[in-house]
Amino acid sequence: MTLQPKYKGKIVEEPETVLIIKTQSGYRDEIEQVIGKLPIQI
Repeated sequence: MTLQPKYKGKIVEEPETVLIIKTQSGYRDEIEQVIGKLPIQI
């Protein structure tokens, strides 16, 4: 996926990563907690 946001009046292109998780109902809170603990590089 590629985003093209406007930055200071210019359109810039930058990469974007999307994570899609399909699971059973009732696991959302636990999954969000685990993902929240992952180190994120910005």
